[in-house]
Amino acid sequence: MSQFNYAESCFHSQTQIRLLTLLPPRQLSPENLDQPAISISTSLEAVNWKDKPPYVALSYTWGDPTLLKTVLVNGQTLEITVNLHEALRQLQTDQPVRLWVDAICINQKDDSEKNDQVKQMKEIYKDATAVFAWLGPAADDSDVAMGAIEQIGEAALTAGMSNLSREVMLKLWDPDPEGALDGVRKPLLDLSKSINLDFPLAAIKSFSERNYWNRTWIAQEFSVASNLILLSLMSKSAQATNPRDKIYGLLGLAPDAPELAIEVDYGRKVDQVFTDTAKALLQHNFTDVLSWCRFPKLQPDLPSWVPDFNAALPTPLASYKCRAPPWKPLFSASGSSKVNISNDNNTTNTRLLTISGLTVDTIEELGTPYKVGDNETASMNIFFHEVAECCNRAEKLQCPVSTDPQFWEEAFWRVPCADQQRHEYVHRRATLEAQDGLLEILNRIGGELSGYRDEVRAAAWQRYYLAMQCLYDFRPFFSKKGYIGLAPEFAAPGDTICVILGAIAPYVLRKVSGGGFELVGEAYVHGIMDGEAMDMGLDEEEFCLS
Repeated sequence: MSQFNYAESCFHSQTQIRLLTLLPPRQLSPENLDQPAISISTSLEAVNWKDKPPYVALSYTWGDPTLLKTVLVNGQTLEITVNLHEALRQLQTDQPVRLWVDAICINQKDDSEKNDQVKQMKEIYKDATAVFAWLGPAADDSDVAMGAIEQIGEAALTAGMSNLSREVMLKLWDPDPEGALDGVRKPLLDLSKSINLDFPLAAIKSFSERNYWNRTWIAQEFSVASNLILLSLMSKSAQATNPRDKIYGLLGLAPDAPELAIEVDYGRKVDQVFTDTAKALLQHNFTDVLSWCRFPKLQPDLPSWVPDFNAALPTPLASYKCRAPPWKPLFSASGSSKVNISNDNNTTNTRLLTISGLTVDTIEELGTPYKVGDNETASMNIFFHEVAECCNRAEKLQCPVSTDPQFWEEAFWRVPCADQQRHEYVHRRATLEAQDGLLEILNRIGGELSGYRDEVRAAAWQRYYLAMQCLYDFRPFFSKKGYIGLAPEFAAPGDTICVILGAIAPYVLRKVSGGGFELVGEAYVHGIMDGEAMDMGLDEEEFCLS
C-alpha cells in the first residue's frame, strides 16, 4: 500500500482549505485478516474557502512526535501521532464526519503552504459549525473531575456569580466591616461549605495540569469558536509545539496584527521570528518586551533584548497584566516619552537594536537574591535586612538623592514590594497599608501571629506578600549616586541603570566590547519610577543593544 502524497492533488493554499471526512469504523474482509489492522479510514479533499462548507474543527495536542500510528487517507497510508489517532477513533460514528484537523489538512512539510494556512486559522475555527476539544483518554479520575466542575458551575450560576461585575469580584474578599458585601458573599460561602468535604481536589489538580491547557493555539481556538464542545476525557500525551507558534498562534487574536506586519513564515529560524516580533512590538511602544528578557534563555542565539517566547515569560514589575481600572501603567519611568528606535546601523545586522534613553547611574553593590521555596522565610529576612541597610547608607551620604526623611522612611517598605500590592488578580501601587503589611511579615518572622486575629492586618500581609512573588531572584542594590532598589539576579557592579524612552520601568544594561550594551533586565529604582529622571537634565543618548 502506497504512502499518501499531498502533491498528487491540486491545492491552492491561499483560497482553499482541505477537509477530512472521517469514515465509519472499517470492517476487515476475511481475505485481509492477516494484514495489520488500520482501523481509521478517511478521505481528504480541497474545497474553496468562499463556499463556506460545513465542518467540525478539532482542537487537541499533537502528542509525542515519536509515537505514531497509521491511518488511511484516500486509500493510502499516513502516519499521525497516537493522540490524534485516539481523537479520531473517539469521533468515529456510523456516519461520516467532516473535520478540519491541522496535522492532516495542512501539509506540514510545506512551509509555504503552512504560511498561507496559518494566516487563515482564525477564520477556520470561527466558521466551523463546532470546535471539538479533545483532551485525550480518561485517566486520574478525570470523569469525576469533570462531573464536579459541571456541578459547581451550575451551583455558581445559581448563586449569581455570572451577574457579578469585575469591580465587585476584585474586592469580594476584602475587609468588609460594614457588611456591604454580605449579600453577595453568603451564596458563595454556602456553595463553598457544601462542596468542602466531597470536592475531588486530586482529580481537579490532575485535570488542570494537563498539557492541553498549555497550548498556545488554545487561546485562539476557544475565543473564536461559535460552538465549543469539551470532552470529559483527559490526555497524558506530551505536547510537541513548534516554537514559532508561540507567535503565529496568537496573531489571529491581535487587533493590531496588520500594523505589526509580522508575516507567518515557517521557513525562518526561530531566533529570527522572535527577534522580528520583539522589534515590531517595541516599534509600537510595547516595552513590556524588554521586561520579559531575563537570563538564562533556553532558546539559543537570541539577542539580549529579545524574550525567549518559547519559555514561561516572567511577570514584569509594571506589566500590562498588573493593570486594573483606570487601565494605566503602575509606573512611568520615562514620563510621556515614546520609544525611539534608530535603524541607521541595524540594516545589515538585525540582531542589533539601537534605542534612545538616559543614563541615570551605575550599580556599586548588590545584595542577595530573594528566593522562594523551602528556605523562603530565611531568604526574606535577609532581603529585608539588606534593603534596610541600603536605605540607612543612602540617607547618610553627604549628597543623598533626597534630603526628605519621609522619602527614606517610605523606601524601607516600598522597595521590598517594588511599590505595589496585590489586589486579588491585579497589582496596584502601594499605599500606607503596605507598611502594615511589611510589619506584619516581620512580626510573623519573629513569631508574632497578630495578623491571624486581625482581618485588616491579615489582608495587608497577604497583599504585600503576594506582590513579592513576582520579585523572586531580584536583589537589593546600591548605586554610586545613592539610589537604591531591586535589580535582576544577574546584575553586577558596574552595570548601568538607564531609562529607555517610552519604557514603564528602568533597565539595567551592561557594556560589552565594541561600545555596545547587553540588556540585563528591568529594575525598580526608588525615586525615578514616575518620570523624575526626565527632569534631571540628563543627555539623551543611544544604546546599541546586542
